[in-house]
Amino acid sequence: MNSLLFLRTLGKNKIIIAVGALLLFSYWGLDYFYAEERIVPQAFKEARDRSISLTADIVALVSTSSNQLEEVAREDEQSNTESALALIADTLLLNRNAQERATLLARDLEVMAQNLNGISPVHAQRVATAAMSAQVLLVSHLITYNDYSNQLLETLRSKLFGEGVGNVKELALKINNEIEAVNALNAQFTQVTLQFEGYLR
Repeated sequence: MNSLLFLRTLGKNKIIIAVGALLLFSYWGLDYFYAEERIVPQAFKEARDRSISLTADIVALVSTSSNQLEEVAREDEQSNTESALALIADTLLLNRNAQERATLLARDLEVMAQNLNGISPVHAQRVATAAMSAQVLLVSHLITYNDYSNQLLETLRSKLFGEGVGNVKELALKINNEIEAVNALNAQFTQVTLQFEGYLR
């Protein structure tokens, strides 16, 4: 009886060991094939690298532009017309530079979209899509920011020349909302980018 029980126990242990070995093999085997399938098209890589740099440039330009808007408002309050006008010209130039980078970023996003299906595994493809979505939204908010910013600058310039005053406070509030959106999307983009890079290690 004890011998029979021992054999049954031994048989169960063998089954457990066999199943465990199979699971380990499956795990490492899947990991092996998973690693083999880590593919990113070269065109996507190059466009992605450029897009990361352009996104950082855009965020930096928006930050500088918003700071200068505050300076323009201060100079206006102190009736420093010449200084305020110079700052307005500089800020408009910053906005144009940001817009130019957004145009370049849009081109790179188009290249990335065309090569998205070539990314493997699927998880990495989904993360790449999330990163691109954040960039698209960031560009959208940049365009809106530039529009409000330019309106505010023109309003302040008109005020300095005594040609009337627009709704400065309303525009300032809208601008702040766009800045917050740009910063939030940049944080989201950075997080997802790190996640994507983790898939490719």
